[in-house]
Amino acid sequence: MLLSIYSQISLIGFAALGLVYCVFGYKYARFLLPVCCVLVLEVAIYLFVSETIIGDDIYVALFYGGSAIVLYIVLFFILRLSGFITGIMGAALFFVYFVYAFGLEHMPYVVPAYLALCILVGLLSAAYERTGVIAASSLLGGSLASGVVLFLIFSGGANVGVDESVLNVVYTIIRDNAYIFLIAAVVVTALGIFVQMKFTGFSQVLNKRATIRFEKRKPKRKLFKIKTGN
Repeated sequence: MLLSIYSQISLIGFAALGLVYCVFGYKYARFLLPVCCVLVLEVAIYLFVSETIIGDDIYVALFYGGSAIVLYIVLFFILRLSGFITGIMGAALFFVYFVYAFGLEHMPYVVPAYLALCILVGLLSAAYERTGVIAASSLLGGSLASGVVLFLIFSGGANVGVDESVLNVVYTIIRDNAYIFLIAAVVVTALGIFVQMKFTGFSQVLNKRATIRFEKRKPKRKLFKIKTGN
């Protein structure tokens, strides 16, 4: 399978982004976590809305660019939503390797179990605590970086039809080399957790400032009474 230069550069960029998640996922979580979340949401918008968009290329570009900016701003301020989506994405990609490595794709109830585990990891990440953010960012970054690099390696010698879709090619390569994908993802994820726990994950830029909070504030009169003791 021959990939275009643009496709190769794009994939290398995704691999580099995955490694950045592994090393600086917690420190720059406010900036990094929304990035992949926006990419996934933009893909979802494209799949469900693209056929209804009528206009020239400039209009379409403005639509997707504007929606990406809005989504990024929303995810930047709502930490828990950003962490939740990151956890789901990392778990979803990692468990794909796991399912194919052990041949579980045809087992009954594998889909409900898969979805339940992804949501569980997402909920753990939504707490937005240090350990959860480090684990979620490392899982996403490790699975993404190792998967992209291995795909680039194996796609060069893959025997696929001319008219075969990219998704089918990706599926075939992962299925045929699932153990390698899984081991690589585990190793890179573990290294990412180690690096963040020992070196880069002790502080977070902006921490929890500039965050949209949904909890109710106490009335001023009641707060004044608590402070004065009256």
